[in-house]
Amino acid sequence: MTRVTSSTIWPADPRGLRGDAPLLDACLSFLEAVQRPFTIPGHKQRSDLVGTVIAGDVPLYAGLDTMTPSAGVLGQAERRAAQLWGAEVCRFSVGGSTHGNQALALAVAQPGARVIVSRSLHRSLLLGPVLAGIEPVWVRPQVNPSTGLPVAVSVSDVEAALRAHPEVRAVFLGDPSYVGTFGDIAGHARVAHAHGIPLIVDAAWAAHFGFHPDLPLHAIAVGADAMVTSAHKALPAYTQAALVLANTDRIDASRLERAFGATHTTSPAGAILASIDAARSLLERDGEELVGHPPGRCGETATESHRGSGRARRPGRGPQQARRPARRHRCQRV
Repeated sequence: MTRVTSSTIWPADPRGLRGDAPLLDACLSFLEAVQRPFTIPGHKQRSDLVGTVIAGDVPLYAGLDTMTPSAGVLGQAERRAAQLWGAEVCRFSVGGSTHGNQALALAVAQPGARVIVSRSLHRSLLLGPVLAGIEPVWVRPQVNPSTGLPVAVSVSDVEAALRAHPEVRAVFLGDPSYVGTFGDIAGHARVAHAHGIPLIVDAAWAAHFGFHPDLPLHAIAVGADAMVTSAHKALPAYTQAALVLANTDRIDASRLERAFGATHTTSPAGAILASIDAARSLLERDGEELVGHPPGRCGETATESHRGSGRARRPGRGPQQARRPARRHRCQRV
C-alpha cells in the first residue's frame, strides 16, 4: 500500500500525539494510504469532483475501523477520556453538546416526570424535556445588580425547588454561563444527592476546566453525575465535537447508552471523532502549558484597559471564583 508523504495534503502530527490517541492514529493511517474504498462517503477520497472541501473526510465505519467495527478504536479512545476526567462512562459525539444534552434528558427520567432546569440554559437543554416528554421546574439565575448580567443559580434556590417539588428526578444546570460566570457546582451536587437524584451540568464552554491551577475544577471532579462539554469550543477539535461524561451511581448506564444511540447519527464522521481523541491527548499532556496562556494575556489586557482612567486593576478572581486545590490531571471522583 502506497504511503502519502506530503504534509501539505494532511498535516500529519505536529505534536506527536498519535501514539497516545488511537482514533487519531487510525485516521492518519487511513489518509496516508492511497485507496478507493467501496463504502461511503461517495466522494471515494477523490478531490477532482468537488475539490478539496472533502479532504480529511473519513468515516468511523470502514474508515477508522472495520465495518463491524472489530478493532474497537472508538471504545479505546473513549475509555482514555473517561479516565482523564474521572468518569465511569464517556461517549464521543459528532452532534455537539446539543446531542449530549438531549441524550441525557432522555436518559434520566420517564415521560411525565419532572426535572429542575435552569432558565438560562442553552436551547438544546430547553428542548431536551420536550423530546423526552418530561416537565421542567424552572429555576432562575441571580442577576448582578451592577452589570445586569445573570451570574449563577444559587444552591438555596435549587434546594427550595426540591423542597417544593420532591418528585423531581434530576437537576440540570449550565455552568459556566454564556457570560462567563460560574457557581457552586459542589454545593448543587450535595443538595441533589441529598434528595437521591443526579446533577447534570451543561459545561459546553468548559472543556479546559480542571487543567490549570488558575481555573476551576470541572463539574465531574466536584460531584456532578454527568457533564456535557464541547471539544470544539475551548479545545482544538472539529466543529460539532463533544463529549458526554458520566458516573453511574444515580444514572442508568444502559439507559444513557440507548438514549445516546437513539439521538446520534449512524454514520459518524471519523475525522470529528479523531479530533476529539487528539484534543484529549493534547489536553492531558500539554494542557496546563497551553491553557495558561489566555488567562495571562487577559490579565495584561485588563491592566492596560484601566490605565487610561488612572486605575490599574490587578488581575484576580471575581466573587464567583473560589480558589481551587492543587491541580490534578486525573481527577478523582468526589
